[in-house]
Amino acid sequence: MHEVAYGPAGDVLSFAADFEQHCEGAAPALFGSIHFNSGAPVPPALTLSLRGCTSCRAGDYFAVEGRLTNPDTRDVVVEIKVGMRLPDGSALNLLGQAGEHLVLTLPAGFEQTFPIINLRLPPGLQTGAWRFEGTLLEVVLTFDRKVKVFEIEP
Repeated sequence: MHEVAYGPAGDVLSFAADFEQHCEGAAPALFGSIHFNSGAPVPPALTLSLRGCTSCRAGDYFAVEGRLTNPDTRDVVVEIKVGMRLPDGSALNLLGQAGEHLVLTLPAGFEQTFPIINLRLPPGLQTGAWRFEGTLLEVVLTFDRKVKVFEIEP
């Protein structure tokens, strides 16, 4: 919780909190923020969208798009991690150099959509669940984490 203030009668005057919800202990999560009459900063967000197939075969069209937003009135420095986890568990970094991630300043009111992958799937890819993972961090705080799954069928 970032902020809570109560009036003399116990009513909530202001409130700000972030939350993470997992359904029945599953790894994919719902993340969110609640701000009511709050002066707490509104956190930036990273959204991943899958386009095309989600149950895929070789030759199918597939795309991943990212969207960064900073709804706050202040600039914020963030670290962006976007990667892919293959069915065998191995991981690939999709932004930045190997082992590094993108660090940049999001200006106040910033909103930008950018392509990550846009292709027809080639033959010979591992079958099973592929996961695209996106995380947006500050030095000590995870603002946002998203996971999108698609399947490669034999």
